[in-house]
Amino acid sequence: MVIETVLVIEDDVELNALYANNLRRVGYEVVSAYNAAEAFAFLNGNAPAVVVTDLGLPDGSGTQIIQWLNHNAQFADTSVIVISGHNDVKTQRISGYHIDSILLKPVLPRHLRIIVHQEVSGLPTRRVSA
Repeated sequence: MVIETVLVIEDDVELNALYANNLRRVGYEVVSAYNAAEAFAFLNGNAPAVVVTDLGLPDGSGTQIIQWLNHNAQFADTSVIVISGHNDVKTQRISGYHIDSILLKPVLPRHLRIIVHQEVSGLPTRRVSA
């Protein structure tokens, strides 16, 4: 069985740990990034199965990461899950990019696990083109 890698990009240390630990408990290899620079450093040479990203990051935005993923063929099979505290996330800054799922904060860890599992397993989820 292949262990899938999930990149969690969240600048809130407690939320990042909550998401990452929860996904590790069910068998995923999780890499945590706390800003865009750390995320890009990991993505240079690695193609995770799933990227979970917050939009607001201290040194950039999740939108920059999503744009980069969308424009690099190496990430064609990488699922993108956006976590945001903004209700208008579908129209805010991510218009025109392919995103697999959008979750609004607060996100229940169980819900995130289910969405990640669906993406990794190829199970149907509600696809979003913002």
